Amino acid sequence: MEKTTLKHVSKEFGMKANEFAETIGYTPQALNTALRTGETNSTRMLGALKNLENISNKMYMQQVTAVGNARSRRDQVIKQLAKFFKLTLN
Repeated sequence: MEKTTLKHVSKEFGMKANEFAETIGYTPQALNTALRTGETNSTRMLGALKNLENISNKMYMQQVTAVGNARSRRDQVIKQLAKFFKLTLN
């Protein structure tokens, strides 16, 4: 694994390092040490990673919803333009 830092990982989740560490049940210092050494309690880390999967899935669903809403708004604008110009879309 390439060198991974708490700052890099937390950025991927849109969080500050402290917030990210606390969200998954670690202090920033403990998580930094684990990332630096590769050593941690496997049971604890497994729980943290499952928590991260849940967070990631929730973020994904929010992003999918946002993209769907944006598309709906664009489609509505297209329909309004077609109506304005008295055109029929197939």
